[in-house]
Amino acid sequence: STDKHFTLITQEVPDPVKFFVTRWSKDPWLQMAYSFVRTGGSGEAYDIIAEDIQGKVFFAGEATNRHFPQTVTGAYLSGVREASKIAAF
Repeated sequence: STDKHFTLITQEVPDPVKFFVTRWSKDPWLQMAYSFVRTGGSGEAYDIIAEDIQGKVFFAGEATNRHFPQTVTGAYLSGVREASKIAAF
């Protein structure tokens, strides 16, 4: 049964024009990389990286969450944050 709290919205979404697939697991210099705040740093960079570009390009990931950096929780919550921004349009 359909949950009465949600309404299914359908719309045409075009196929992507271009895309890029990363192969991080094969990069010998990148393994297990994550963000960090240097000693004495404010963490302001997380907020700057999280800023959208003209309401058209949005950024998520642990490196955009000042409160939960370096974590899957931070990545997840940043995705929820950006989805909320997009849904508000």
